[in-house]
Amino acid sequence: MTYAYAAQSVADIAASAEVLFDYLDDQASLGSHMQKPSMMMLGGRMSYEFDEGKGRAVGSVIKMRGSLSLLT
Repeated sequence: MTYAYAAQSVADIAASAEVLFDYLDDQASLGSHMQKPSMMMLGGRMSYEFDEGKGRAVGSVIKMRGSLSLLT
């Protein structure tokens, strides 16, 4: 299926599937860029709070909080 406004990118990753999925399953590092204020987020930022399962276990909880700083 194709869409009128879609983009696709293909890349070779020099890592094993286990290493790659371990990185992608680490929510703290995956969302770390959202913890700094940015123009894309209108000066806002997010913070994360993880339970003992760190969001990786079934039923695990990840709490996300955000702030918005409207630029005037």
